[in-house]
Amino acid sequence: MATWSPANTLKISEILNNLKNNIYDFDPEYQRSFHAWNDDKRNDLLNSIVDGYPVPALYVIEKNGKLVVIDGKQRIRAVERLFSENSKMRIGEEIKIESFRH
Repeated sequence: MATWSPANTLKISEILNNLKNNIYDFDPEYQRSFHAWNDDKRNDLLNSIVDGYPVPALYVIEKNGKLVVIDGKQRIRAVERLFSENSKMRIGEEIKIESFRH
């Protein structure tokens, strides 16, 4: 049975590091099909982060050494794309992540 863990705050650099180390599982069986955000949606997310506006939390379950993404796939992928395309982006910004322990 999963247990609730309080929200943690992740820096963009930690999300990018998790991506680099293949920590996220984006394709659990219940995940809906992939529909990538367009540039406008990604830019809106980036503007929210840089301007300090609240960004919805990422919801993950820790299972078998992976963080299974329940909600937040598009936000994580948008961050990955934005920051990989422009190394001048500020990577010290933070995003809240909600997690369950399995």
